[in-house]
Amino acid sequence: MSIVSISLDEESIASLDMIAESFKLKGRSDAVRMSIKSAVAELKEMDDYDGLVEGVLIIVHEHHDDAWISMIQHRNEELIRTQLHSHLADRKCLELMIVSGEGQRIRDMLREVHSANKASYIKLVRN
Repeated sequence: MSIVSISLDEESIASLDMIAESFKLKGRSDAVRMSIKSAVAELKEMDDYDGLVEGVLIIVHEHHDDAWISMIQHRNEELIRTQLHSHLADRKCLELMIVSGEGQRIRDMLREVHSANKASYIKLVRN
């Protein structure tokens, strides 16, 4: 097995420890392996987006002082049937979007949201 060195901020380390503890893993390396498997499964699920894809996109992010999500929404307005923005505790925001469109376009929008690296939670619940 290869050894890889990475740098993590304190929040990420705390999350890694929480994953290891919650799933009763042996340590951080197992938590990293499990997280990678989860990310790969999500990518494989996105690869199955063929034809018409409809669902509810749920995003939680920091307060809307940063307009990154609005810019993504405007670039993908033909995919978003309706949306709801709500303020949560600790200056977080919840975005709910009913989306409908070609699978490749939905996949591209999700990748754009992920690549911004500004959301603490992203989930598409498909029909």
